[in-house]
Amino acid sequence: VRADIITRGTRSLGFGFVVYETLAHAENAADTFNKTELGGRTINVEVAKPKVERPPREPREPRERGPRQPRDENKDDFSAEADADTDAADFRPRTGRSNRGPRRNRKPREPREPREFR
Repeated sequence: VRADIITRGTRSLGFGFVVYETLAHAENAADTFNKTELGGRTINVEVAKPKVERPPREPREPRERGPRQPRDENKDDFSAEADADTDAADFRPRTGRSNRGPRRNRKPREPREPREFR
């Protein structure tokens, strides 16, 4: 038996796949656990359906791109939009909440209703 949880980065997408030794074991698990509660959420357990073979698609025409805009010779590569009186401290990283501090002033989030996964 093997279980693979599907993620995007480190975050679970809320579903996964379990591989059983036999189809009978997989069907028994689906019959036993489908629409049951796990961790406070109702889960759906189904036997996976094989992918349907589809004919190859016709190739598409390349997308038309407009003409390139002329480069402004007065701007350098690294600070095209920055004023002369700015320094590195004026720029903030684009990463998550790391430099914003804790959520002290906000009330905790309300629990969400379970979702149905298809």
